[in-house]
Amino acid sequence: MSDTDRSRATRWATVGNALVIAAGETIGEHARGLAMSVAADPGHELVVADLPKNPTVAMWEAVAEAIPRGRQPIRLVIAGGYGEAMTLAGHWLAERLARTVVVPDGEVHQGANGSLLVHGGPGSGWLTCRPRQRSHWEAKRFPRPSWDSRAVGDVLATGSNGIAEPIPAGMWLHPAADDEHVARHRRRLVETVPCRPDAMTVLVGCPGMAPVRIEDVAYLRSCLPEDVRPQVRFAAYGGVAAGPGGYFGQVLAQLVHQPVVCYPGVPVGGAEWPEIHTIWPNGSLGWRCFAREVEYFPATDTTAATPAVRTHWLPFAGVTQLDSAAYWYAPDAVIEIVQAGLWLRSPEGYGHADAVRSHPCDHAGPKVFFDDSTEQSATRMHWLARDVASRMPPDVRTRTSLVAAGTIGRHAPAAPRPEQAPRQGPVPFLRPEAHGAAELPRPQGRPAPEAVALAPAAGPVAERAWLRESLGLEFDVMAGSVAFAVAEHTGAWVLGQVAEDDVHTDAVAVRLYLSAHGEKIDRALRFGETGPHVPLARCAAAGLARLPAHRGAVGYRASPTPAQLQLYRDHDVVTDWGFTSALTEPCPSQPGEVDVLLWSMTARLTQALEPEGDEQVLGRTLFLPGTSFRVLEVVAPEHGRRGRLLLREISGQEADPALTRQAGHLDELATNSLRAAAERWAQAQPNRKIGAAAHNRFGELPGLLPR
Repeated sequence: MSDTDRSRATRWATVGNALVIAAGETIGEHARGLAMSVAADPGHELVVADLPKNPTVAMWEAVAEAIPRGRQPIRLVIAGGYGEAMTLAGHWLAERLARTVVVPDGEVHQGANGSLLVHGGPGSGWLTCRPRQRSHWEAKRFPRPSWDSRAVGDVLATGSNGIAEPIPAGMWLHPAADDEHVARHRRRLVETVPCRPDAMTVLVGCPGMAPVRIEDVAYLRSCLPEDVRPQVRFAAYGGVAAGPGGYFGQVLAQLVHQPVVCYPGVPVGGAEWPEIHTIWPNGSLGWRCFAREVEYFPATDTTAATPAVRTHWLPFAGVTQLDSAAYWYAPDAVIEIVQAGLWLRSPEGYGHADAVRSHPCDHAGPKVFFDDSTEQSATRMHWLARDVASRMPPDVRTRTSLVAAGTIGRHAPAAPRPEQAPRQGPVPFLRPEAHGAAELPRPQGRPAPEAVALAPAAGPVAERAWLRESLGLEFDVMAGSVAFAVAEHTGAWVLGQVAEDDVHTDAVAVRLYLSAHGEKIDRALRFGETGPHVPLARCAAAGLARLPAHRGAVGYRASPTPAQLQLYRDHDVVTDWGFTSALTEPCPSQPGEVDVLLWSMTARLTQALEPEGDEQVLGRTLFLPGTSFRVLEVVAPEHGRRGRLLLREISGQEADPALTRQAGHLDELATNSLRAAAERWAQAQPNRKIGAAAHNRFGELPGLLPR
């Protein structure tokens, strides 16, 4: 095809914010996508040219003819690197059209929110070409942020093993390497981290590589123009060697003797108000931080270096702002945004302020600190902290932990902890916080309605939605794994009026509870705690209710203290608010000197949904939360003879002391049957029914607070 024929084949159309001109029969998908995504340019007429690698003069002539007449400057965007040819084409078009033409001198990289970065070597960027004038460097980025300059446009060596390179959002400082690992993270940062018009982001480190020295970060800052430094926001994208016990933002402020501002995580989303998400050691995104920007100050001999939250967001509405980072949560309580999460405290007279405000952000999830400077404050603020956690969005609530302010240290390591990131994206739900043992054995109290794991009469509708949303992709994977069990045991599942999707959701909850994820759920339920374990437990209870019931003796081995056995002697009936695990057949390999035997009427057989591997238990049964048991017999172990604890599951009506006498014949029958079962269990041959990872699921005593 001749040049004349090729010029006649030119096509043009307005796509998005740009005029697309193609030297061919059709507009290519790449050019169309570029035009659709690029940001608007109020000061220029935006033109995207879809040209081959070596465009001829005739092609440029066709481009010039396709551009509408006018006086507004033109910004010409061409994907790919054309080198010196683009400078020549820019000058030629400026003379040909008698207009200012801005062209890319280097390869064009598409960034987040329609931004463009031009990078191809020293001095690369956008060039402004005017008729009969020399071209001059205009910017590195489009749209041009206020901090953009040549100083943040070229690659900079920061030390023997550090290198800083430009990205649309600012600069990326990482170990000097240029392999596929670095290239993959470069593409991610170019495409996802927004270019803010008034703040320059400096990302430090690279997941999976050696930590960047804090001295390299300080050197990079010193190379920036003085008027740009206040606009810089540092963010740890990988490891930073800040020294023992130091967070890199605080150590950096100490090194440069100036305040510095850091993100607790990495910005993503919109350019004006991006979300800040923590980063796991493998580079995957964590939770959205409440503190968006944190300012660190150099410490002096007389002044403590306590960080200050400069900007933030609150995960719920309905509170009145008190000052820049604090809100009234109750007439006697203030909620303050700190870099690690939230802090419930009194308006005045609180303690541990420096420790709470200095505690670094944890990539695994937010912390809700509560003031415990007095016993009264600890009780009140802990209750409010639980209420705060319950009001958060599900994806935030599932990662939240409650921490007494007096238990935290002043500093924490700079680098993220070397723990494994979740394999399926976000952490699906929070493990309940650990509880101390009861000083003296005592029965479980009836929990508040919001802490009870029994499914609502209408079904756990909201809880199912929360579970699906929290698990994300992991839910789809697990739903597929339980679908066969549901289909295979359709009769046992008793679908009734419940939608099949809800049945699958409840089955997923059961599978999660039976796995290692559910190990600490019972402990939290028995202590009456609220939190993300409650909706999971309610879905699991609904799922268990559809499984077949076991009627007869079940049991396990335990090691109760004499005081615990005496507590059973002192009580006719006990109620357990967690899931009570037991076996249908004896497992002599279980540790324990006492056989705990229960006569079951409604305990559910879990075989259909048992996990595989070390988490599997053969012959497991589960009593639903809120099940009551009558104490039939308590025998302590002595002189080599095993002890035994005999209990009978009773209905809600039987739990009424007034009906105790009427159930005497049932107690007698159950006692005889359980004694026979105890003899059978004592003669059982050793075998392995409990997976190595599931031994901790047995041993707690029904109705008593855990030790």
